[in-house]
Amino acid sequence: MSSIILGLEVIFPIVVYIGLGYLFQRLHWASETTFRQMNGITFKILIPLMLFYNVFASDLSSSFDGGVLVFSIVFVLVIFALSWALARKLFPDPKTSSVVAQGLYRSSFVLFGMQITASIYGVGQTGMAAILIAIIIPIFNILAVILFENAKANGNIKGTLKGIVTNPLIIALAIGVVMNLLRVPIPDIGMRVIRTCAEMATPIALMCLGGTFAFSNIKKYPKELTLTVTGRLVVVPLIGVSIAIALGIRGPNLVAIMVMLASPQAPVGYTMADQMGANSELSGLIVVLTSVFSIFTMFLWVASLSAMGLL
Repeated sequence: MSSIILGLEVIFPIVVYIGLGYLFQRLHWASETTFRQMNGITFKILIPLMLFYNVFASDLSSSFDGGVLVFSIVFVLVIFALSWALARKLFPDPKTSSVVAQGLYRSSFVLFGMQITASIYGVGQTGMAAILIAIIIPIFNILAVILFENAKANGNIKGTLKGIVTNPLIIALAIGVVMNLLRVPIPDIGMRVIRTCAEMATPIALMCLGGTFAFSNIKKYPKELTLTVTGRLVVVPLIGVSIAIALGIRGPNLVAIMVMLASPQAPVGYTMADQMGANSELSGLIVVLTSVFSIFTMFLWVASLSAMGLL
């Protein structure tokens, strides 16, 4: 029961933000054009600031486990490659295959990781989850840029590379890494502004999603949604968690990996798909459906691992 309550606590704000956007749309308080414009601002300004802040403010010196980190990075890269290959085979349209691939490999780890780990083991045991968030989330974003730039360039390598180098998310990550390594100081007032903008990214992205969402669109993508929702919440975590268990990973580190692999698609994935010319309609549906179903699947993952004595 506590796992269900925790899932509701994490999911409830997501549902509220999407619902607000949908309500504003239905009441005609904001047009679809307005939501698209706000999505553009979120993509160009707020999400880059969020990524910069996450990287710049990260402290990777505590609770470090190199084996867990290497496993997580390698597994994400392998799942990304397999997801992309499978999506391209099943859905020839690159605007659709890129969205399906993102839905399979990318999760809302930044929203779920610390909360679920802390709820089970306490705040003092969240160090490795914080490290994974600081490293895996930038990797998620870099891979998404590669996906969407490749789709936009129709597979043209030169066009893809140019799009990656000039992408605002990649630029923000690079600046954050350099400033972190060089320990470049930022005044407290500046950090407060950056942190506030970073905190705005996800709520605004979700409201923009709600403002362009239509329930009737679900029946347009039965194969894509079935594959992506099942893969994101069941298949990918089943493979990854099983391998982690076989490698001897237990306790808080296993929970962090489970959450990284079993949480719903990241809401900012919708914003990226929308702004980079992919199938944003499908991406929005994936965010909504994986978020709703994750309340139950996350409970089953926690309950199963606990019953096996692995937590």
